[in-house]
Amino acid sequence: MALIVGVWDSEAQRADSFLASTAQLAPPLPWLARTVWRSRDLKVAVDGLANIPFAQTSTETGTSVLVIGDIVHDDAATTTADWLVRRIEDDGPSAVCSRNGYYLAVATDGSQSLHLGADQLGLFPLYYWSHGATFAFATSPNAFIYHPFFHRSVDLSAVAGVLLTQHPTGNRTIWRKVRRVPPGHLLTWNPIRREVTMRAVNPLTVDDTFFDQPLSTQQRAAFHALNDAVRRRAKLGRTSVLLSGGLDSRLVAGVLRWHSRDKVPTLTLGEPGDYELHCAKAVAKSLRWWLRTIPVDLARYPEWAGWQQALDGAGATFTDFMWWPAAEVACQYGSRIMSGLLGDAIMGGSQIMYAYGGDPPAFSMDRQLARTLRMGYAPAEVSALLRSPGLGEAIVDELRATWRSYSGTPSQKAWQFDLYHRQRHHAGAVPARLAFGSWPTLPYADNELLKTMAGLPACAFADRRLQAEFLTAKLPRLARLPLDRGGPDMTPVRPTPFWPARAALQRSAERFRHWLAPREARQYVRHFDLSGPGFAALRRSVHPLLSQCDDVFDPAVAKRLLPPPESAIDCPDAIIDSAKYKSLIGLMMQLARMREQAMQA
Repeated sequence: MALIVGVWDSEAQRADSFLASTAQLAPPLPWLARTVWRSRDLKVAVDGLANIPFAQTSTETGTSVLVIGDIVHDDAATTTADWLVRRIEDDGPSAVCSRNGYYLAVATDGSQSLHLGADQLGLFPLYYWSHGATFAFATSPNAFIYHPFFHRSVDLSAVAGVLLTQHPTGNRTIWRKVRRVPPGHLLTWNPIRREVTMRAVNPLTVDDTFFDQPLSTQQRAAFHALNDAVRRRAKLGRTSVLLSGGLDSRLVAGVLRWHSRDKVPTLTLGEPGDYELHCAKAVAKSLRWWLRTIPVDLARYPEWAGWQQALDGAGATFTDFMWWPAAEVACQYGSRIMSGLLGDAIMGGSQIMYAYGGDPPAFSMDRQLARTLRMGYAPAEVSALLRSPGLGEAIVDELRATWRSYSGTPSQKAWQFDLYHRQRHHAGAVPARLAFGSWPTLPYADNELLKTMAGLPACAFADRRLQAEFLTAKLPRLARLPLDRGGPDMTPVRPTPFWPARAALQRSAERFRHWLAPREARQYVRHFDLSGPGFAALRRSVHPLLSQCDDVFDPAVAKRLLPPPESAIDCPDAIIDSAKYKSLIGLMMQLARMREQAMQA
């Protein structure tokens, strides 16, 4: 993500000083450049790639528009900003955040109002704060601390949300006066009345459009929607593809092959011998594309963690940092990168199954919350750590109310809760990191695809059924290739008759390689492992910070909840069981940074 900071302030010198100070939040990547855009009392600074998708325009009627990122539309003859101006003239300010794509749109009009909007799922991180006649927005909640009017006050409810679920809940941030714009909402700042208003103009709405249709009709609708989503993004220009060994990116790459005549570079995280890389290589070879492997230097985890903490401010997951090397390499292969991010949640139906079970089997709020809360500390532990009796329990009650507030069937409630509450802050935070190397295009987050999936019954797509059928029917060669399933089992979606013998030979070769040089062949385990060299180095570097957090944490409870770095922590599941410790580490870094800056002020 580019670091984007905007401020509406009639005092030009104060605004310039504020924007200049925020530049230190940007990661020290040599290719980043700063661009400043002005419209009346509004100034926007962008620290990003030189070739970042960036469009601006002004009209004689007093409307000015800035678009950072890609609004996907069919009129290739006009720039994104000119196109959006026409939509604003036709539909009003709501056009700012009712578009398709991964973007931030900023518009000022003749009435001196400022309008902000982003994508339908709220993946684009957009935070805001106001004080009197001053209004500011940014892609980092930490940007506002550099404004002389900002009061550093921690929101304990946000901290409790991080400790429970890995991120703040209720669109809060670590700072009491800073909020995140909800998904699909239009934010309007009126400098005359000095007020912020928020209006839902592009909500994700579930329905029963396809519930009574045959399965073949349901599948055909989803197939067309994904094809169109990839086709629209292929028209944006040359792209690379972030290719894993799994279903999500395999489908995207296979469909892109239909629409691109270029030799598309593919990028895969990992090292020789990894299961994921083995599968990705087979896909790239089948598509006749070349693949570049991106190793992850775990020794750099403390460095990358510092970048991520500065930008995210505890507003997103702090579980791994492997996307920074991907950004560093992606910048060499064009201005855009396509990926299968969020495919398992939006189209694969794997995440909603966390809410399914019981006797008789059914989707339930309690089951989904139990899975969500497994990644955090117990509510009572959170309340004790924050010296706030009942706070952890109150946040859980709030989550229950959120789940119940969604419309549709229980399975559709589970789908919405996962997308809005969890994915937005987890996999949905990855594009913001990739964008420092190459701007992400996200086919699975396409508005039309989301609309289609919102009308499908769970039985049509849960447990990856729909994706597997798509691969088999439309991309049969890719369906026969090894599929990364998180371990040595790489059974294809549609194995050939020779697969059992081939798999047996593969297992024998793996055992021999492991005997010669023992290593972990699951790249995600190496990157997420709390006891591995990456997080071990990070734990050693941040442990002294624990003493600087006693104004928020109870020291005795904190020491019990986060063992010292020399102590081993048992995490049977590298992702789930380690998450709560990583959340606490990220909060420690954030609170220590706050104290350090307060002392310098």
